Amino acid sequence: MPVDDFCAKMQRLANEVGADDLMLRFAVINSLNPEIRNHVTRAQPNTWTDLVKQAKVGEMCVPVVQPLDTTLTVKLEVIAALGHYIGSKTGGYSGPTEATNSRKGQTT
Repeated sequence: MPVDDFCAKMQRLANEVGADDLMLRFAVINSLNPEIRNHVTRAQPNTWTDLVKQAKVGEMCVPVVQPLDTTLTVKLEVIAALGHYIGSKTGGYSGPTEATNSRKGQTT
């Protein structure tokens, strides 16, 4: 939920229960995302307006996490499974054989 929406919701709830400004600010700060909360507490807002302003700035500073490409993960798992399957059918790869070495003019 965006900071604007969250703060508006919390302000409505505070009005319903008769919470004062200090209690509202305390509740909002402690409910914020840790990165946003760190920004807000460093700014030390003294008013509700300052808190909302700093929370918006903090929200803009939070890094956006790119979604994981699950199709790539699945493809890599399939490749690994195929490698295991082929290895089990062929006895696995154990390095160059004596025949390969003799073709290259090497002896073991």
